[in-house]
Amino acid sequence: MFLSVAELVALTGYKRRSCMIRWLRENGFAFPIGADGYPQVLKEHVRLLLCRQPVKPRSIPNLAVLKKPDAANGPSPQIHRELPERVNFSHGAYFFAPPNGPRIHLGREFGEAMAKWAGIVARPRKIATMAEVMGRYMLEVATRKAPATYRDNIREMAKLRPVFGQMKPGEITAPDIYAYMDARGAPVRANREKALLSHVFSYAIRWGITRDNPCRNVKRNPEKPRGRYIEDVELEAFKAIAGPFLRNYVDFKYLTGMRKGDILRLRVDSLTDEGVSVVQSKTGGRLVYLWTPELRAVVERVRTMPRYALGVNLFCTRRGNPYTTSGFDSIWQRAMRKALVKGLLAERFTEHDIRAKTATDDPENAQKRLGHKTRSTTDRYIKVHQIEKVAALTRKS
Repeated sequence: MFLSVAELVALTGYKRRSCMIRWLRENGFAFPIGADGYPQVLKEHVRLLLCRQPVKPRSIPNLAVLKKPDAANGPSPQIHRELPERVNFSHGAYFFAPPNGPRIHLGREFGEAMAKWAGIVARPRKIATMAEVMGRYMLEVATRKAPATYRDNIREMAKLRPVFGQMKPGEITAPDIYAYMDARGAPVRANREKALLSHVFSYAIRWGITRDNPCRNVKRNPEKPRGRYIEDVELEAFKAIAGPFLRNYVDFKYLTGMRKGDILRLRVDSLTDEGVSVVQSKTGGRLVYLWTPELRAVVERVRTMPRYALGVNLFCTRRGNPYTTSGFDSIWQRAMRKALVKGLLAERFTEHDIRAKTATDDPENAQKRLGHKTRSTTDRYIKVHQIEKVAALTRKS
């Protein structure tokens, strides 16, 4: 029942009773002291303690990587740097280079290329860490999103993976996520990355990998809505310095309020007798912008711009190729810098600010024109740009 003195000596390595007792207490043994002064240690207790599996320490987030400077904190990378591993953009098309064998042509359209890539790459069979969960999410879920959203997810995942990738899904807690958001140093970007991580966990639950979403009770960082409103005189000043393509683009953007990606992908066959028909990439909703004399005049100017070749897209290069997002952004930034240097503008505005101006200038039709599903989304565009006016106090005589 109890260990003999010889067994106590063999277990502890000590002959003196005081040394035996100290060793046993330091190693987690519970025992009473007998009348002879020796510890009374149950043999069953020794067997349970010696056979017990050691408890592995919980993995913790690797927050140190957030302090290292990288490209994600600088200017937006080019589109070919935001592609999955072994996928590259070359000569106007996307290619996949497998470990063995020739490279595979994926297509010229981003969405088509990512769908084809997802069908080629095998899903990871065994998923144990968050890095593997994130990999499956990017393969099966992210590739079905709009191109701009997918590229955002790649940038966001590049921040999340080094911090949480080595952890198991069940190890991540709400305090871990708060620690990440505090260490991130960019409150708004941290909100977007937390939202992506929450979506990853929702799919991990769906796939039976984990039971809980630790992001559920994590509050977002406070955000200050962008309040830049473009005055009419500012928009006209920018158009005066811009080239014909960008000048027509700004007019079309202001009249329709369409998203940048939808405008750049707009095809000539979308111009119907009724108006400009578009399927919104973000919501999937179909919208027709009815013809007005001003809209028809802008579209006509775009179609009659000098080109070496006709393209299928309404807004296309001189060679008839569609504009890439990075290519358009370069054109926009060059024109904006020129307007600032020449003193035509006192403050920079973004391409997206034109969409907000469209909503603010016509709030009654803003929800339909912007293609929002809820009025609350549209109100966020409008309220921040509206200026309340109140008369000054009149002194009583």
